[in-house]
Amino acid sequence: MRSVTSTRLAASDRPAQELLRSSALLSHLSARARDEVVAATAIEHVPARTMLLREGEPPQWIHLVLEGLVRLFTTAGNRQITLTILRAPTLVPAEMIDLQAPAPVSACTLRRAHLGRIAIADATRLLLREREFAGLAQRQLAAHWRDLLCEVKSLRAHTSFQRLVAWILAMHRLGSGPIDLPYDKSVLAARLGMAPETLSRDFARLSSLGVSVKGRRLDIADPRLLETLAGFAGASLPPVP
Repeated sequence: MRSVTSTRLAASDRPAQELLRSSALLSHLSARARDEVVAATAIEHVPARTMLLREGEPPQWIHLVLEGLVRLFTTAGNRQITLTILRAPTLVPAEMIDLQAPAPVSACTLRRAHLGRIAIADATRLLLREREFAGLAQRQLAAHWRDLLCEVKSLRAHTSFQRLVAWILAMHRLGSGPIDLPYDKSVLAARLGMAPETLSRDFARLSSLGVSVKGRRLDIADPRLLETLAGFAGASLPPVP
């Protein structure tokens, strides 16, 4: 996997600066605080499979994910175990309040992504001097903690088939039409904590619930029927994608 280095935004790079200033990630910050963050940030597009964190190593950057998806995973022997997938806008690592600690997990982009980066020394300065930036870090940490609790609850309380149905229902609520898988089925299987062959069997079972699967596209004939038969309320649906 590819790692990257960056340089700060040049004062003349106005499009990149405005993209960062207008990001929903910084929407709670005052204009002054946003200027402080922009001044400390490098920004660029990176390809899929770019490493952002390596498990066991202290982070070198705080990543402001403006567009794209990030996979958090751990390694056991020769296997990579997906823990969750984060969607933009988000901070990686969310546990940036303790910047000297080694990363508990690895993180990489799932597809081409638009990132801002703040060097650890600058992030430390911002956390100490900018109360609004510290508040941003706290909100992101709380959001990640909430999503991870939902993931653990789903893994402990539901079967693999129920987890797949819940994920489909949650994705359907993002739009009203067919669902295009945001990543490969192998990634989805890892995301839901099942083997790829189990995912294939569970997809086959979905036909009886009015769901057709063609490649990476899912069509749902009656979402309400699917929700009723699966027994899921809205509060039980997982974070997506």
